[in-house]
Amino acid sequence: MQRRNFIKIGGFIALGVLSPSLYAGFLEDHAKAFTFKSAPEAMGDLYGQAKSAADSKVELKVPDIAENGGAVPVTISTTLPDVVEMSLFVEKNPYPLIAVWQINENTIPDFSTRIRMGETSNVVLVVKTKDGTLHTATKEVKVTVGGCGG
Repeated sequence: MQRRNFIKIGGFIALGVLSPSLYAGFLEDHAKAFTFKSAPEAMGDLYGQAKSAADSKVELKVPDIAENGGAVPVTISTTLPDVVEMSLFVEKNPYPLIAVWQINENTIPDFSTRIRMGETSNVVLVVKTKDGTLHTATKEVKVTVGGCGG
């Protein structure tokens, strides 16, 4: 076996063995929040009694009208310094917590994804900074039933 192949194979094996230990703590800390059926309960589990405030430095891009609630495009970003976590909620979904992103130092907090929405609802982005302050952005998205835009 060539040295390069040995290193590649060894790296993939190590990645598979070590990866679960890297995110096990995150799963233990946040798993319960994904089981709540109301956004305030899920937010309370993640952030306790910390108060949040709307902030223009937190950007949530979602369409005003989503013709397909099964694939609603979302882009989240912020220009706040020292961001440690971002979480996304859809208030009227059966399980409102959609995702939690842990932000490492020197990471640009800018993500795009697609989410599912069962009905018209507020989408809420919560950004937590290193000092524990919570910043939010909220936008209502109208989900159409027949995909006809109205």
